[in-house]
Amino acid sequence: MDNYLSKINFSFLTNQLVLKKIGAIDTFNGMWNCPDQHKQNDCLQKLKEKAIGDSAAVTSRAAGGFISNSEAFDLTQNLETMNFDTAEQKNVFGYCSALIDACDNFSKAELTLQFIERLHQKLFIKYGDDEKQIGKFKTLSNNVVANYPDGSRKLVFNTTAPYQVEQELTALINWTNKQMATNSLHPLILVGLFVYEFLLIHPYQEGNRRLTHLLMRFLLLKHNYNFIQFISFEIRIEQKQKAYIDSIREAQKDRHSYVERLDKWMIFFLESLESIQSKLDKKCSLLNPKTSYLNERQKKIQTLIKKNQPVKLADLVRWMPDVSINTLKKDLLYLKSEKKINGFGKNRGSTYSMSNS
Repeated sequence: MDNYLSKINFSFLTNQLVLKKIGAIDTFNGMWNCPDQHKQNDCLQKLKEKAIGDSAAVTSRAAGGFISNSEAFDLTQNLETMNFDTAEQKNVFGYCSALIDACDNFSKAELTLQFIERLHQKLFIKYGDDEKQIGKFKTLSNNVVANYPDGSRKLVFNTTAPYQVEQELTALINWTNKQMATNSLHPLILVGLFVYEFLLIHPYQEGNRRLTHLLMRFLLLKHNYNFIQFISFEIRIEQKQKAYIDSIREAQKDRHSYVERLDKWMIFFLESLESIQSKLDKKCSLLNPKTSYLNERQKKIQTLIKKNQPVKLADLVRWMPDVSINTLKKDLLYLKSEKKINGFGKNRGSTYSMSNS
């Protein structure tokens, strides 16, 4: 077993939970990608714009800014006229530029060192070359630490030493591409493992977490998880910061040993995808309430009622001799529940007419 696969050699209980969560995520994704379930284009555009604004805000705050989601959204709507007077404006513009690149080019771009370097350059596109080591691997240690109000600092997790970055990142890219080519692993497990490894390599001096989330989206889109464009994953991380850090630290404490396992991290990653799917479904319902689905038989019943109202069940039995009376009863109940028709009276004396709604 290779080093990467050994890390996802889950316990029995973890494996059962992983399978359950993957099933739920894939069920939602299948419904989302189904042509009959597509939301209106204006709804999708609103969701996408909101997701970009939310993600840009979170990543800017993670870099030390104080921008709100609404302020970031306003900036993303005016990228062409932005002044770039502040670091927050530069960060928002850079993240949007890199995000658009990753999402728009996922079908033709490949996971390579050059592509990752390109995204990193986009993140800092409004900074001068002397301000950031743009597109260049780190030269100093960048272990992740937490800063506290009293001035104290606490190590969150160690990252790869600068001299090992190119070797480890190249190995990760090659292994990931091999798995994608052979379909040896479920895509969600593959992406979850890649995200963990990339975070711990932390290849650049700055911008690694932003870059990790960009690459996560890129890989999910490559595997047809299109919903990820319309909801912010970063907000979930911000809201569950402690659980996020704990899940990484749990695995990282055994880094490069034969007992390094990603059980806790993988559960957190999959739960996060489940959570944002649920939020996306609710947002979409608010923006674009679901319309009733009528089959051809139900449409015919509706037409007959419209032309001949008021109509009795006996009339429909006579006009539609090939349909059983029980089926007609069920169709009438469904049309009433969807407020397509009104029903008056009881039993055989019931009459039906078109609803005004």
